[in-house]
Amino acid sequence: MSTFVNPGAWARTMNKRADSIQRSLETIVASTAIRIEGEAARNTPVRTGDLRRGWQHKKMGRYVHEVSNDVEYAAPIEFGFKHWRNGFIPGRHMLGQAVHVHEPMMRRKIQEALRRAIS
Repeated sequence: MSTFVNPGAWARTMNKRADSIQRSLETIVASTAIRIEGEAARNTPVRTGDLRRGWQHKKMGRYVHEVSNDVEYAAPIEFGFKHWRNGFIPGRHMLGQAVHVHEPMMRRKIQEALRRAIS
């Protein structure tokens, strides 16, 4: 006994699953960028508040978001700098720590979303 599969119906089902996966991935990436931005702000030392308020994220592509800080001294505080009197001042790694915390969670969420879509 053979089973007939309607190719048109099968294609529509696969397209719906693909659309669902894409929407899920976009949501996961966007929410992770927002969480990283917030975590970076919480990790930021405060003297005037400008550096903490400077964190922002923007969508660069379908699955790409950028978290950045345009404050002039953000990079030296993140990575460290050489002070003329005190020698090297180590970086605070505000953004690096935030990515380290949230990237594994994002990977797990993506794997779960793909697993759900396939099953």
